[in-house]
Amino acid sequence: MDFTLSEAEMAEAKPVKPAYTLYWSPGTASLAPLTILEEVGVPYELVRVDTRKGEHRDAAYRAIHPYGKVPAMMLPDGRPLFESAAICLHLGEAYPQYGLVPESRNHDRARLYQWMFFAADTLYPSYQRWYHADHYIEGEAEQAKLKARTLELLDEQWAVIETQAARREWLVGNRFSIADIYVAMLSTWHPDPAGFARRFPETRAIAEAVAERPSWQRALALNGGS
Repeated sequence: MDFTLSEAEMAEAKPVKPAYTLYWSPGTASLAPLTILEEVGVPYELVRVDTRKGEHRDAAYRAIHPYGKVPAMMLPDGRPLFESAAICLHLGEAYPQYGLVPESRNHDRARLYQWMFFAADTLYPSYQRWYHADHYIEGEAEQAKLKARTLELLDEQWAVIETQAARREWLVGNRFSIADIYVAMLSTWHPDPAGFARRFPETRAIAEAVAERPSWQRALALNGGS
């Protein structure tokens, strides 16, 4: 019997080379890009950056992300890309067949940018102030005041999302998109989960719908459950 493989069979038998390398760490914004990678099913490699050991400050990692933040991604052409929202947008646009980003001529594309930038530029910094108040101001009393005010701001900011969420099943054009994934990730960071669910039920419903997707569940497991 001839056990020689044909060229096609040999090609199929070869291990698939990862198209992307995602540098990640638990407790960072790695979850959203990882969910999108799982959603589109593209081959990728995960490289954990141990921030507790200061690996994000190493010269090797700073060659990928000059500011030493996590996550970052190496693209198929060997160039690095950082900022979690930028990574999400890139992946959504790179695989249009999955519909995670509206078509460029569709008005919903602008709406997607609006909510992605609102989440990244408004909500995200508020969480930074809450969890890292000592990076912004000295003294426990002053830090406590900053955190209290930050919680008030978070409520105001999430109320903007809630108004949009109350009108539709998903944030953009009544279709699942990267904006839903990104907002769902940020919702898990809220320091008062029960209060969040009570005050923003429509947003919570979107986050729960995202959490039911197999891509999110696989990403959550890979991301250390956070």
